[in-house]
Amino acid sequence: MSNYFLINPKEERLNQLREEALNQMKQEFFLMEFDGIKRAVKYFKIIRKKRIGGTSDFYDLAINALEKQIPQKPHEHYHWGEFTKEEKLENNQWFCGKCGWQIGEEDNYCNECGQRVDWS
Repeated sequence: MSNYFLINPKEERLNQLREEALNQMKQEFFLMEFDGIKRAVKYFKIIRKKRIGGTSDFYDLAINALEKQIPQKPHEHYHWGEFTKEEKLENNQWFCGKCGWQIGEEDNYCNECGQRVDWS
């Protein structure tokens, strides 16, 4: 019998460690991206306070656009009231955490307000 198709335990462990490291890096980049957005929002709010006149509308627009890129968890709704995790039904509905519009499980953004959805 040939050992050609057997998996080397050391190689399998190395592959597992690589996968864990890659997932950790993805999570760190994900967090860094949103930290940058949060810093930009804070910066624009400071500038907006110092500006006088109609230009603050442009800062408000930029702030709103940036804030929509920070994911919010959707709200889950059941037709028959609140249930525990053990009692959850398959026919549930999801709603945007910002505007309350119904969203599908495949949606990454709300179709009504454009808010990014956090499905984690």
